[in-house]
Amino acid sequence: MSKVIEEFATATFASDINDFGAPDVAAGLDACDHSEYWNAFVQGRPDWIITNPPFSPDPPLKSAAEMLPGFLHFARVGVALLCRLQWLETEERHALLSEFPPSLVAIFSERVPMCEGGYDPKCKSASAYAWFIWKRQEDGQWPRCLADGQFTAFLIPPGQKKAWFKPSDLLLAKRHVPGFVPPSARRKEREAGRLSEPMAIVLRNLIEGRSAFWHISGVSEHGGASGTSLALRKRGFVDHDFQITEAGKLALEKWSAR
Repeated sequence: MSKVIEEFATATFASDINDFGAPDVAAGLDACDHSEYWNAFVQGRPDWIITNPPFSPDPPLKSAAEMLPGFLHFARVGVALLCRLQWLETEERHALLSEFPPSLVAIFSERVPMCEGGYDPKCKSASAYAWFIWKRQEDGQWPRCLADGQFTAFLIPPGQKKAWFKPSDLLLAKRHVPGFVPPSARRKEREAGRLSEPMAIVLRNLIEGRSAFWHISGVSEHGGASGTSLALRKRGFVDHDFQITEAGKLALEKWSAR
């Protein structure tokens, strides 16, 4: 996040309670420990505090709701929190957002894939996210509610990920906590051992010698689906001569034992 902000800000100070191995990020600093944290911020009080806080952290880490009052105290211009959209929910947050109403809630129309511990460009997500933004008014005060429970919302249109993506963003995938495994890699591992019913039928036919009608392309004389053949090859269940592999036999054994 801080590397992208650098493209628009005069100066940035980046920190994280975890160590991502990035030399330009102050590791081990807890933003809720104000005395330690802001002493490290050599420029003094920042204009903006921008972060993606923990949604539901385990103690002793604090949640976004616990962080917000301190952020509003130290920020000279504004605060922006990237949170799940459901951060609007619960009685506790209703009370918090009534006391400190955001200037704007900018809701992503697209899904924003995020994962704990690093950046995975191929990650997928079912969670909805939004920017919760507070900006001081001309008198230096934070905004007040126009009416109970009301604030300004904006829908971020689709296509922004594609419009703003740069190839250099992929370099950020190298920054992660020790032991981080990208969710896309874990998903690929799971899929590698998973059979669909059509794939299981093809493998069983191969083992039982009823596969003469299958061509190398994976299209049968009866109009079989080449997609199944490609999926079997991609996952290593058959070789390029369309012979079942040991991995394919193991996968079929697991599928049959369900």
